[in-house]
Amino acid sequence: MNTDAAVLESYRKKGIGRHIIEELIAGNEGLLIGLTSSFEAVDFYAGLGFNKHRTAMAKYPGPSDYLINE
Repeated sequence: MNTDAAVLESYRKKGIGRHIIEELIAGNEGLLIGLTSSFEAVDFYAGLGFNKHRTAMAKYPGPSDYLINE
């Protein structure tokens, strides 16, 4: 399943995003759940039990601030 979820900036910091993610996780605790986060939301997801993945990969059609160039 692929799902995109976002909360409009004017509605953030009201528990809406937390509720959305908790509902998506409910009943799926045994599944691997992967996500791509904005830099600003890393702490938010960490607070919900998500951890940084050591081998995540992505292919973007152009330059991105999210890519690590080694």
